Amino acid sequence: VGTLDEVLEKARLAMDERRYIEPAKNNALEHFRQVLVLDPKNAEATEGLKRLGGLLIARARTALDERRFDNALAELEAARSIDPSDQRLVEVDARLDSMRAQTALAQIQATLAAQNFDRAQTLLDAAQKDALLPPAQIAQLSKELDGKRRSVTVSRLVASAEARLAGGRLVSPNDESAKDAIAALREAGASAELVTRLNTDLNQRLLAAARDAAARGDQAAVQINLNAARDNGVSAAALNAAQRDITAAAQKQQRTNDDIARYGKAAQDRLAAGQLLAPANDSAVSNAERLRLLDVRNPTTVQVVRDVRSRLVAEARTRLASKPCRHWHVPLSRR
Repeated sequence: VGTLDEVLEKARLAMDERRYIEPAKNNALEHFRQVLVLDPKNAEATEGLKRLGGLLIARARTALDERRFDNALAELEAARSIDPSDQRLVEVDARLDSMRAQTALAQIQATLAAQNFDRAQTLLDAAQKDALLPPAQIAQLSKELDGKRRSVTVSRLVASAEARLAGGRLVSPNDESAKDAIAALREAGASAELVTRLNTDLNQRLLAAARDAAARGDQAAVQINLNAARDNGVSAAALNAAQRDITAAAQKQQRTNDDIARYGKAAQDRLAAGQLLAPANDSAVSNAERLRLLDVRNPTTVQVVRDVRSRLVAEARTRLASKPCRHWHVPLSRR
């Protein structure tokens, strides 16, 4: 799908090149829809669809005038998919009603292409009731409608699941997580292979999040992510491997904490003894540097580095103040 900015740029380019609804998968309507999957409140995509709807209705009117029914219906139904309540559709629909016998099949096909599935069902029911199409054709179109409805639903849920996975919304917030989207895919009848792929990705990300939390020393987050992966059916082998990594990370973190405590005490002891720079490998400065290499954000490191810098600045000022000032005589001709 690409990033939000990349998809927006594709939509802008498609509008500039008048690729409003064609070719499939590379048109303005498709790209704006993808943007709203990634960011449902995106203002540019919302405004772009509104503008596109007006353009499509105008083009549909022109196509009807020229009796290019397939083009007119395709553009009309694409506009309807953007905003079914657009009042400009009423006049065009009225014109089409007067041509029902000529346009029944084309109109149903256009609604399917525009993914207006509820309207397609309404048109199919009317065509069947009024015998506008043969029964076999009605049956085939009904089958096509069911297949397209399922396919579009699955595609949108996959895009939503992948966006949530990439954004770190793994199991929360409620009803807006990757886990929720995957559950919806199961209910929509997505293939077992697709659901398994996304679920495996989710479990891998949960275990990775648990490992990252262990490296930070955040045990609460470790347990939350491990429990979520376990509840989501992660394999015992993958869970055991993650727990081994987490145990090793915890042991490493404990060793780091012990080293920070030791070097922090050594640095403060050297400061108290006035040993800022000597001995070279065990001075206040050298111990502060060891702390920085271990964890620059640790509170002990921050405090020790601040104290050492303050002492260095103070001693430098003292030395400068103790030196006699040299007054140079500057010849008047050079002043």
